[in-house]
Amino acid sequence: MQHILNKKFNKICLDLCNSIIDFAKETNMFDSITLFGSYSEEGKRLNKLNDIDLLIILKKMDFINYNFVIGFLEKFVRVRSNKEIGLRVEKRYGPFLEKMKSKITINIHAIIFDVKTFQDYVNKNPLAVHTFIDKKPIFGKSIHTMIKNRALTKEDIKSARLGIDFYLKTIETGYGEYLTVVFDKNNEPIWKPEKINISKEQQLINLAKSLKFSFQYIWLYAKQQGFTNDQFDDCLFAKRLLTRREILDYFKIKRLDKRARQGKIPSYHTRERVKINTLGILHKIRKELDSSFEVSFR
Repeated sequence: MQHILNKKFNKICLDLCNSIIDFAKETNMFDSITLFGSYSEEGKRLNKLNDIDLLIILKKMDFINYNFVIGFLEKFVRVRSNKEIGLRVEKRYGPFLEKMKSKITINIHAIIFDVKTFQDYVNKNPLAVHTFIDKKPIFGKSIHTMIKNRALTKEDIKSARLGIDFYLKTIETGYGEYLTVVFDKNNEPIWKPEKINISKEQQLINLAKSLKFSFQYIWLYAKQQGFTNDQFDDCLFAKRLLTRREILDYFKIKRLDKRARQGKIPSYHTRERVKINTLGILHKIRKELDSSFEVSFR
């Protein structure tokens, strides 16, 4: 059954890519389209809660063009959704996932900019693009050819959106912050921050995300400084930064992340214990960054 579901998911991804590429060719509105995130990887297991991340760079970001693209995506999900697999367009910039009544939910994250607004966004949110800037586009130009992306700093890893402080606040409060696109009277886009009370599934997913992304940002920082030549492996990285007890905690957090995506929620006691362990590791990493932190993994 899982093999059949994986084939269906892969077909949905392929159909979405082909459809939006055809749409881009017909409309001449797009500079670039990039599929990224964990579900862009070949052979990804389909869970009850899934997402497809699409970074779309338009030639001009305005109210009409933005809603034209959203309308195209919403038509795609209406046609492809059924009682077994439900698709939805997520216009808010997360991170979070929402469930539908269908057995399986696929969130299509539509992250839409033009070159100017994307450069402005990256300048204000320096962590936002580092993990996928070299990803090959499915249409048009590569991201790294369109924008200037400065080197990461330790302060970015601690304080920027999607950094350690961002996840500490999300985990401690149970609220997620997302950005929603609105247009001002001059038809210019504005990314407005808002809060949402996130689900138990998303809370567990955020625990794993917070640690994996923190490790990945530190690896990128170390790579910039010439301290490492490794390919990123979050488990290997955890072993080099954490104690044996913390490593075991991290592997448990990763397992609970997978179970949450499969719709299996552990007891309140287990969730609280894992939450406390995650916060402890994050605070430890942050403290290391406050010191004369240096990583050498040659």
